[in-house]
Amino acid sequence: MQRSRSKTLVITLGNPFMGEDAIGYKIFEMLEGKVKVVHLPDIFRFNNVYEGEENVIFIDAIYSKKIPEGEIIHLKNDEIFYSLRGKCMDAHFLGIGEAIKILREMMDKFPEKIHFIGISCKKFEFGEIRKKVKKETKKAFEKIMEII
Repeated sequence: MQRSRSKTLVITLGNPFMGEDAIGYKIFEMLEGKVKVVHLPDIFRFNNVYEGEENVIFIDAIYSKKIPEGEIIHLKNDEIFYSLRGKCMDAHFLGIGEAIKILREMMDKFPEKIHFIGISCKKFEFGEIRKKVKKETKKAFEKIMEII
């Protein structure tokens, strides 16, 4: 059974000018007008846009030496906290898993179901998204629509 799209909020993350970090914004453009979607420059602004939706999908570029460039990962609920852990030297290097965990603790109301869709990227500097990563945006879009 498909969930009501109004009960789902999609949050895309990333800087549209920083190479493959712009992948979240590209997916935002694909989703706009089809689902409830908000693009944020950083995840800590989530508490300003969350309106009680029971299902939230976060989309972002991820960097991993283990995950091949362009590969898409999909994590649900607590998998996010266990799978997206990394060494955090300071707040500038806080991972998405740690950030979502902090939000869950500090927000009065937090979604019942959360999903994270990450696209493995290697280039996070000014410039364009490379073709290998860009072609995966369609797969990420399809995954989001499947979840909704």
